[in-house]
Amino acid sequence: MAGVGVAVPGLVDVPSGTVRYAPNLPWQDVPIADWLRRRLDLGTDVPVAVDNEANLAALAEFGSENDAASNLSNLVYLTGETGVGAGLVADGRLLRGADGFSGEIGHIPVDPSGSRCGCGQIGCLETRIGLMAAVRTAAPDLAGEALDPEDLAQALRERAESGDPQALSGLDEIGRWLGVGVSIVVNMLNPEKVVLGGYFATVAPYVVPTAMRELRNRAVAGEAAICRIAASAFGFTAAARGATSVIAEEVFRDPSRVPVDPDGPARSEDTA
Repeated sequence: MAGVGVAVPGLVDVPSGTVRYAPNLPWQDVPIADWLRRRLDLGTDVPVAVDNEANLAALAEFGSENDAASNLSNLVYLTGETGVGAGLVADGRLLRGADGFSGEIGHIPVDPSGSRCGCGQIGCLETRIGLMAAVRTAAPDLAGEALDPEDLAQALRERAESGDPQALSGLDEIGRWLGVGVSIVVNMLNPEKVVLGGYFATVAPYVVPTAMRELRNRAVAGEAAICRIAASAFGFTAAARGATSVIAEEVFRDPSRVPVDPDGPARSEDTA
């Protein structure tokens, strides 16, 4: 085994592999890396990387931009599942903050009269644009259905494509609040691009135009600061791709971590 990568929707102490707080799970001070080592009987030579899902997704998106020979060096990735988080790339590097807890945009209060968030605060952005908030707004009859996030996202898109009035108006409302959130990161970080992941990517045609209008109204620096808002090419798989890239980087740094398969292809000196 080359290694194990874990993407978590919460605050992660990366060096220790401990989830400090994940309100939507809910977990607090859970030593995921140590637990996995014991559970999978892994040696100390096998890397176990635990990180915030938005950070890993941002790495995947940034890597894809580089593969495309882009000069992009400032990017914000927004997750779009039960929770809403942001992975921040500044000057070509992941911006973690002093303790690694940056990017919790979903828990910025935006609606003082809103509903209570899983984190305990009132009116967080997540309560307005998280996946379940979108379902309640655009397709309330699906709120009690036991569907996984990808199926819910696809159902929202199909209703919008069919011209369902509630779906269209609901997604337009989601786009408005999404624009509020995007304007916050644009005013603070001045990115070149904002990438939408999770369900946002699936319904992008129905939320991005409204989000762009809201951004234009709220960008303090005006047109000079307006950046592109685009759907992730990876959708719900971005975090997994980012985790894979972290493990691959560990292997490249120390190839001896990968065990040699005794039944694998023979080396040229073995067959001489």
